[in-house]
Amino acid sequence: MNLDKVLAKSAEYFFLSGADDEHDEEEMLELLDGINWNALRQAILLEGRPVYEYVAGGTANGRMNYRSHDLFGRKAVRLDEDVIFPDGQDGDNLVNSYSLELWLLEDFSFVVTSCYRMKIGKNTYRSEYRTVKSFDWKKTDMEVDFCCVADAMENLCTRIEAHGYPMIEV
Repeated sequence: MNLDKVLAKSAEYFFLSGADDEHDEEEMLELLDGINWNALRQAILLEGRPVYEYVAGGTANGRMNYRSHDLFGRKAVRLDEDVIFPDGQDGDNLVNSYSLELWLLEDFSFVVTSCYRMKIGKNTYRSEYRTVKSFDWKKTDMEVDFCCVADAMENLCTRIEAHGYPMIEV
């Protein structure tokens, strides 16, 4: 089976897991109709990035730029984020938030992480801590918006198609 078909099957399985009383399997699969699987595969390779367990950095003088170990050991693209709470806002000075994030990895698996983020100023200082919640989104509290996920996948494809990136074989 070629890699485009593997990616398509993985995405179909993920979307079918979201079928419920409101949205049947056919509706969920229709969300994937506009996906160019080859372009999406290229996008994961070209636009994917390592996801670190802990990141500290910013734009201010005296900032620390630190990256801990790679959380997945491969590149990933974030497809969705479910912000659980923004807290501790004091004007533009301090923002704390906690969110659940949906990532698509280079091996075409989907994973949900939790992310605690703190920013001081407009990105003057920032700190993020992530942990893997589950490779099965249903075992988390994340409310996945499948329309947004499909849109994010289509946007990745569009950027690849628009720029005519070279084809990468893996």
